[in-house]
Order: sequence, then C-alpha cells, then structure tokens
Amino acid sequence: MTHPVDVVVPVFGGFDATQRCLSSLLHYRQATAHEIVVVNDASPETRIVEYLRELEQQGAVTLIHHAENRGFVVSVNEAFDLHPDRDVVVLNSDTEVAGDWLDRLARCAAAQPGVGTVTPFSNNGTICSYPRFCHDNDHPADVSVAELDALFRDAAGIQTPELPTA
Repeated sequence: MTHPVDVVVPVFGGFDATQRCLSSLLHYRQATAHEIVVVNDASPETRIVEYLRELEQQGAVTLIHHAENRGFVVSVNEAFDLHPDRDVVVLNSDTEVAGDWLDRLARCAAAQPGVGTVTPFSNNGTICSYPRFCHDNDHPADVSVAELDALFRDAAGIQTPELPTA
C-alpha cells in the first residue's frame, strides 16, 4: 500500500461511546500507516467538542468541524475528499477496535485484485452481525472487546467470504 489509510469517524452525540471509540483507535498501534479523521457534525455536546479539539491539538486526529449539522453521508463524503488517493475505513462513533484490526483489514483488501470493500463482523452490523444475523447483538459482558477480537482473528485465519453488500 503506497498511501496511508484514512480512518474516518463521523461524530454527533454520545460522549462516552465516542471517547471509547477514539481511545481504542489511539491505543492499538498498527503497522499500516493511517490517519484518524474525525468529523464533528455540529455536536451539541460541549464535552465532545472539547475532547475532539484536545485530540486535534495533541496531533492525535485530523478534525473537520461543521458549524451546522449536515448528516452522516455528507460528513463521510467530506472526509473522503480530504485525501482522494487513499483507502478509507469508516467507523461509527460507537465502534471499538482491538489488536491489529486495521492491519488485518488492509491485508484482506490487498489479498485479491478487484476487492472493493472489506467488512468485519460486528455485534450490530446488519448482514455482518454476529452471532445473530441482522440483529443488534449485546456485547457479551464477560468478554472484553480485545478478547472477542482475538477469538475472531484466530478463528478466521485468512478466510475472506464474498458478501453481496456491506
């Protein structure tokens, strides 16, 4: 891969979930060069705005700030336009990652020519929901995100099933 990957996180509300998401992104180091691009879609939550500006000042994220709410699609597309030559990973602001998550996605994307998208399993990812397909599954209380990620990593190996959509 010649360019870094942009990891795009559109944000509006939900301070605790947003903080967990961005903390997990910053905690787990990746071999894949990447830039975290956060789009603050005019969050009404002062704590979110302050937190995001603090991360930007630390150089931890690139922040796009909207003066008025423009919606998820506009926010994501604006982030895509920031670096049109890069691959992009879009994460909802309540996503938590673990381990070498980005490295595995990048390997999967590069494994075969013509791959357009790569989608991991999620507890709330419609057709990629696990364990129940098309359900919002509760996260098991007795298993951490990192432990669950490791279980999927070990079970999946290099399997890359084709999906009709993601």
